[in-house]
Amino acid sequence: VPMEIWAHLHPKLTPDVPFSVHQKCYSTVYDGVDDVRPSWIPTKACIEQTNIAKMMHKLGIDSYAEFYQYSIHPFTRNDFWIQSMQELNVVWETIPTTAFQ
Repeated sequence: VPMEIWAHLHPKLTPDVPFSVHQKCYSTVYDGVDDVRPSWIPTKACIEQTNIAKMMHKLGIDSYAEFYQYSIHPFTRNDFWIQSMQELNVVWETIPTTAFQ
């Protein structure tokens, strides 16, 4: 729940609000939380514009867990890396035929 509260609150803390107010809000929201305490939480629109989301959509993968497995599975990790390099427009002197040459 603290992350949801912070996700709702932090966009309202604009640069014209003193940093001390940002700090106080952050500390209050996450008080007692020992786990992850992100200061920035991307919006759904922002997430949809990421390279990961674009690749997941292209592959028809719906969950990050499934995408992660795709990226590390011995039968698909080569495809993952080749596709990633293509999507990022990496320029090669010699174009690789496999990611693990």
